[in-house]
Amino acid sequence: MVTDRPVRNLLARTVAVITGAVLFVGAFVVSVVFFAVILAIAVVIGSWFLWKTRHLRRQMRQQYGERDVIEGTVISSEEPR
Repeated sequence: MVTDRPVRNLLARTVAVITGAVLFVGAFVVSVVFFAVILAIAVVIGSWFLWKTRHLRRQMRQQYGERDVIEGTVISSEEPR
């Protein structure tokens, strides 16, 4: 009597490998989409923040002019008033 155990075992292993590969690829695709969504949200929030603070940054640039600021100390070639 011939049994078909090796054939079933091979078929089960093949199905398991294919299922594992599909799950792996699916998880990778979901993670890439998740990362893209998080990155897009971060870019939108960062752009909104820069847009809202543009006047403040312009004021600070005009106030300090071309002087350098190193760790809270203003370096300037102008004489103190």
